[in-house]
Amino acid sequence: MCPAARLRRPLRPAAMSRMQTAVTADPMAALTATYPSWHIWRGLDTRGRDADWYATRRRRLTAAQAAAGLRLTLSAAAPDSLRGLLVQQQVIEERLTLTASASAR
Repeated sequence: MCPAARLRRPLRPAAMSRMQTAVTADPMAALTATYPSWHIWRGLDTRGRDADWYATRRRRLTAAQAAAGLRLTLSAAAPDSLRGLLVQQQVIEERLTLTASASAR
């Protein structure tokens, strides 16, 4: 808890800016906040150190969604690469949504 909140003092704008920077500087927190429908996690190597980055959907996919290119789990060596894969998944989902709404007309 923030010391100012514990003392029931309002945060100054500079303090809030520092807190926001701290959250966005952490790739895990940034990815988790940006993609709430995915569980973001790090794998471990054989020595127990952090390794690749993973994202797993919080819902199941239908066979049609999987055939269209949606994936249940993504993996990448770096957080920026994982972000790129997540963006690709969003594009595919948007295409599927547009296709479904066009065929419903």
